[in-house]
Amino acid sequence: MFSLAGAYGPLVLSSHLLIVKFLTGKFFISAYCVIGICSVYYIFFLYDGYNDTLAGLFKKESLTEELARKRQDAVYHSETEIERISTQKIKEMRGYRFINGLFILRNKKQLFKYLKRRLIFLTAVFISAVIGFADRPLETKLILSNIYLFVPLLPVIAAAHSHGEGFCKFYYTHFDSKLLVYSFYRTRKAILQNYFMKLRLVLKYNFLLAAASGSLLLALFCMARIDIWNIPFLLLEITVFALYAVFGIQHVSVYYLFQPYIKDSTVQNPILFTVQMPVLILTYIFTMLRLPAVTVMLIFLIGGVIYALIWIFAVSVKSPAAFRLK
Repeated sequence: MFSLAGAYGPLVLSSHLLIVKFLTGKFFISAYCVIGICSVYYIFFLYDGYNDTLAGLFKKESLTEELARKRQDAVYHSETEIERISTQKIKEMRGYRFINGLFILRNKKQLFKYLKRRLIFLTAVFISAVIGFADRPLETKLILSNIYLFVPLLPVIAAAHSHGEGFCKFYYTHFDSKLLVYSFYRTRKAILQNYFMKLRLVLKYNFLLAAASGSLLLALFCMARIDIWNIPFLLLEITVFALYAVFGIQHVSVYYLFQPYIKDSTVQNPILFTVQMPVLILTYIFTMLRLPAVTVMLIFLIGGVIYALIWIFAVSVKSPAAFRLK
């Protein structure tokens, strides 16, 4: 994500230097200093476990003990979560739906942390915009009025914020890698059934992120009193939802077609970046061409639907032979 920001940031900022002036204003610099001082004060004087944590960084034994304790806490949390589920709800589940549902309920906290980080980021963006509007209302309104110039960067943002990659990594490590040793889990019916289950879950999380992003845009436009009752803004909201869905489908499909592998206890998928390269190249081209925002959004919508259908078709045809332990 940071590498993408480094690649596209200068290109955008070269024509929108007002943002740099806005973020380096007296108010924001003062806010950064206050946050830094408060953070240092908290770490050294209010955080009781600082000394133990600092010492633990250099002791392998303490790290092992800490990991073991966290694992115990996770197991206890999982068991208490399951105990709260009504017997009737479990009885309604059948087959792979029961296995997947049980796994998700046992690991809800761990799965949700990927989503929580992105929601925290969006909240921070909103708070920063509100503070900026209070400090420099005219500059903030001007930036928001030109937000359609940033439409070509939407695929990069959606790809980076999609919940799919983290979800699939966690699923592979703690679930699929254990069951793929059994032949019944590698049948075409089982693979497609589990694929669409994962796809529904990832799309649900991605739509939540898209709704948060869309609400953020709506709130900022209303705050700046910019007209939202027009075709471009409606297309912008639809494009945000569509791109989050497209990259959710892409991440789950890549997972089933190009199985990640475990190396040194980490899950890696080198194919994912290769697959996303054409998308990044197209984003760069649209940024340089400076096409009208409505045209770019229509291209993203139509192309996104075709792109997603290709991935789903490829999974339905190739995944029975590709979804194996590598």
